Order: sequence, then C-alpha cells, then structure tokens
Amino acid sequence: MEVTDPTRLTNSNKIARLLSPMMTSRTGRCISFYYFNTGNASSLHVYAAQNNTKTGKLDLSRRLFSGERDAASNQWRLGRVPLPTNLPTYQVSKTAVAYSRF
Repeated sequence: MEVTDPTRLTNSNKIARLLSPMMTSRTGRCISFYYFNTGNASSLHVYAAQNNTKTGKLDLSRRLFSGERDAASNQWRLGRVPLPTNLPTYQVSKTAVAYSRF
C-alpha cells in the first residue's frame, strides 16, 4: 500500500485503505506487517472496524495501532498488533494517509 508524496497533492489528503475479510474473535490472534515511513507527512493506522447498523458506514473508532506522523525512519519497521477478543465480528482496516501541506 502506497500513498503518493503529499507535496504533489492539491488541497486534500490522500487515503489508502486495505480491509480484511470479516473475522471472529479468538484469543491469541495478532496481525504482523512491515511499514516504511519517509516522514513525508504521512501516517499509518490499524483499526478493528465494524459496520454501524444505524448509518451503514464502517466504524473506525477502535484504533489498534498508530504509526507516528512525520516520524521518518528511512527503514522498514515491524508492526505487531493484538486483535480484539471482545468483538463478535470485525474487519481489520489498515489505513495510510498522506497529508497535504497546503
């Protein structure tokens, strides 16, 4: 998943999102992934997402992981996130955002 260099964006942020299939809670589950942040005003978040039955939209209020915005490391980092054990069903959402500087 890549988010374009924000210096090329106009007046909006660019968002990329990956969604897993629906999952059920089990103890001992986690998700592992590698990520790379050059510090170009971008961030990575991992959520346990559920469908909101009232609005029909994806509820991303349960943040499980947050990659630091502007934390340039210029190296691959390993992220490990324990998955919830108290939700009946959910999807894992990996969301990357490139922020516009203008």
